[in-house]
Amino acid sequence: MTRNEITMVYGTRCRCKKGQYYLTGGFGRLVDEMAMRYEKVYLLIPVLHVTDTEGFSEYCLTSKNVVVQELSPYYGYIDAIKKHSIIKKQIREYSRLWNGVVYIRWMTVLYDYIYKCAIERGLQVVFHLVDDGETIIKGGNKYKGIKRFVALSVAKSNSKKIAKYIRMYPTLINGNGMRRLYDKENQHVKEIRTSTFFKSEITYTHKPINKENTRLLFVGTVRPAKGLDYLLVAMSDLIKQGRNISLTIVGDGDYIDAIKKHAERLNINDRIRFTGRLAMGEILFNEYKDSDIFVLPSLSEGTPRSLIEAMCNGVPVIATDAGGITFTVTDHENGLIVRAKDSKMLSEAIELLINDDTLREKLVRNGYNFAEMNTIESHANEVYQFIKSQCIDVSMI
Repeated sequence: MTRNEITMVYGTRCRCKKGQYYLTGGFGRLVDEMAMRYEKVYLLIPVLHVTDTEGFSEYCLTSKNVVVQELSPYYGYIDAIKKHSIIKKQIREYSRLWNGVVYIRWMTVLYDYIYKCAIERGLQVVFHLVDDGETIIKGGNKYKGIKRFVALSVAKSNSKKIAKYIRMYPTLINGNGMRRLYDKENQHVKEIRTSTFFKSEITYTHKPINKENTRLLFVGTVRPAKGLDYLLVAMSDLIKQGRNISLTIVGDGDYIDAIKKHAERLNINDRIRFTGRLAMGEILFNEYKDSDIFVLPSLSEGTPRSLIEAMCNGVPVIATDAGGITFTVTDHENGLIVRAKDSKMLSEAIELLINDDTLREKLVRNGYNFAEMNTIESHANEVYQFIKSQCIDVSMI
């Protein structure tokens, strides 16, 4: 058996254009980094084929030793349930080629069937929990009525299953935001931060804050759990006090219309700019560089990569004490921490960073240091070393 191989499984749909595969966020970068450490990488992922003329900006895989195993594309839990027979057949066929370790990023549709196929072949399984389906569905507007009931039921069932698996198998978890799924003493679990940027992309330069026209930035999926409503209230209060501030929201989501309506009610809609989702790279990084303060007002989180992206680009960060955020941000060291659902604390923190040059410089400097320790290269190496230390097949390479 060839041991120096890995199968990487992810449920987020990628695009294929002219034979090239384009992945979202930092995952494509992780795949290419892992391909430098293995002879062969099988990538099991839903793939949407697009026309030659369709425009988009995602990360294009470059490694020649990555074999993409295409699953039929699906659009969330409900659509995946409808297509489960087709997808199962595809997984079964592909699994005959697998060797070495099978690395499953959760939430991934049919992850339990993928696990079953790997175990039947006598392969080692490693889980990586990167998001929480229950939290996303409860805090989102994507599903209504019976569809919401079905989606939440499936998510709860999956949570119970994964909680059992991670008592037995090596598991990486993004911070402690999903603590309900595992015991702190679980010897199979390692908390980890994900990353999206290369070391060469750390800027080490930053512009002075514009105190007369301060630009705030949010990057992430626009859903209720991100707490943007509380940030809008904080902005409204500051504007009433005479502050000239604006907010750029980078991301898409099913809550954008609600945010726009809330901004209109507060009479600050002319201060809000929506860019839609921007792919990892220069365009996104320029948004960070052009901003003065990054704000993540979340009500629940894993370990959001946007915080380290902001640090990488020399932007001081303000975030809440939700989920795994404090796994990344230490209050008054590399960022400011405020209570979730507290608009007053948010406005006070924004005011503090505008006024206190010494503190702001400290946060930026320490942010750069933190970013250096959390690049995509270091993240890939941490994943690889964890697999190597936990999995017999890999440790024998």
